[in-house]
Amino acid sequence: MLKQVPIDQITRVISLATAPAFLLGAVAALPALLVGRLDRLSAQSTTASQVGTDHMIGRRVRIVRYAIGSCVLSGLLTGAMVVMVFLDALIGVDYNRSIVVTFILAVNLFMFSLVMLWLEVRQQGRRQNQ
Repeated sequence: MLKQVPIDQITRVISLATAPAFLLGAVAALPALLVGRLDRLSAQSTTASQVGTDHMIGRRVRIVRYAIGSCVLSGLLTGAMVVMVFLDALIGVDYNRSIVVTFILAVNLFMFSLVMLWLEVRQQGRRQNQ
């Protein structure tokens, strides 16, 4: 059942939801960059398969796919966390631990995406230096 929520508590809940919103903005921007990299890798893969060289491209494609997957999962968890913050205020169900755990998981998945991007960029640098 919905409870009567005072305006000051609504303001507090909205301010609590802004930090995850910034994370959600970063999480939303990263897949666009990663999909662009994946698109370029796919074009390189087609060329390499015609020539019969460069097995490193398959590894780079897997790395980018892991990064995209973890970034999307991070975004879903961040969105779920924002929903839990509002449900906590609106319904009165205590989601505090769930919110903390979800935030930790979302941030870790986002960091994993960034590490995968870093690894892929390193792989690209190694290929260019050869």
